[in-house]
Amino acid sequence: MGQIKTSTRGFLAPAKYIQGYREVSKLESYTNSFGTKLLAYIDSFLFEALSSRLYSAYGTASIICEPFEGQVSIENSDKYIHTARSGNYDAIIGIGGGERLI
Repeated sequence: MGQIKTSTRGFLAPAKYIQGYREVSKLESYTNSFGTKLLAYIDSFLFEALSSRLYSAYGTASIICEPFEGQVSIENSDKYIHTARSGNYDAIIGIGGGERLI
């Protein structure tokens, strides 16, 4: 085995990460400082249960919920990037777990 020639590492993370029991019900308070036009990508496994909760929770803001399907990849990401860019959103929210919304 060869010796490692570099120690360069990289990590890209969202500006805000929230996790906890019933935190979805507090989501509007976390996002209201970003603006009123929001896009939520929700893991397809959770989409049906959470999208209706978000639509009812965001009374003053406009939120669009889209299911995130498939795996995170360059090929799959293109359609999500296109949707996000074309909507002129104030914030993009990712809801899910595991490798779906890395």
